[in-house]
This record gives sequence, structure tokens and C-alpha cells, in this order.
Amino acid sequence: MPNEDFAHRDLVGPAVAEEEVPVGSLLSSVGDRLTYLYDFGDDWIHHIVVESVDNPAPESPVALCLDGRNMAPYEDSGGPWGWANMIEASADPHHQEHSEIRDWLGLRPDQQLDPTSFDRDGINEAFATLFG
Repeated sequence: MPNEDFAHRDLVGPAVAEEEVPVGSLLSSVGDRLTYLYDFGDDWIHHIVVESVDNPAPESPVALCLDGRNMAPYEDSGGPWGWANMIEASADPHHQEHSEIRDWLGLRPDQQLDPTSFDRDGINEAFATLFG
């Protein structure tokens, strides 16, 4: 939603609830951009740029992940800085929050968090469940 405090961040258009505006009506042409803030306070800032537009077949999935990088941060992980701390703490047995963070992340004793992992197939399975 537009906010004068964030005017420098490409926010445009009237303030509306997100369920009222299909993304395709905002991002329909190559080069269209959208910046949004997720979880105000944690400040996950997302920049979306349309790189290409296709006319998919009617039987194509509604949402499809073609590429990406890195795993998604856990919900309520404290924003980019909190997430970076969780990654560090989970890997460093000498970190004062090591055990607490590993428990919070649900890591088994022999398991390491790999923040560089990316599971495109898993994302597309989740999309199929959500939108299928």
C-alpha cells in the first residue's frame, strides 16, 4: 500500500487490500516493477521485475517457479539481520544462542542448515497445492 514514508521505493497506485488486485494487472509488461514490504518491522523488501511475458496454454499451471536461489527464511526470523544471525548461530557450536536457534529451526543434531539450498520442484509442488 502506498505510504508517503516509502515514496522513494517505487510504490504506486491506490491503497487497496491485496486480494482485490490480481498481480497480472499490476505487472503485465516487460520492465514493469513492483516493490513491496513484507512483515513491517522485520522489513523484508521484495523487488519484482517482469523479465518476459508469455501466453501460456490454458492447461498450464497458474503459478510456476522457473528459477531462484537460496532457501526462504523461516517465518518470524527477525528480518534479514535476524535471519543472518540464525544461520550463523545454527552453524557455530560456540555461539551463545546455538542450541536455542537449532531447536527453533527444528534441526536434528546431525543436520546443518544450508541457506544456499533451493528446491524448485518443492516450490512448484507447493504452488500446485495452493493453486491447483
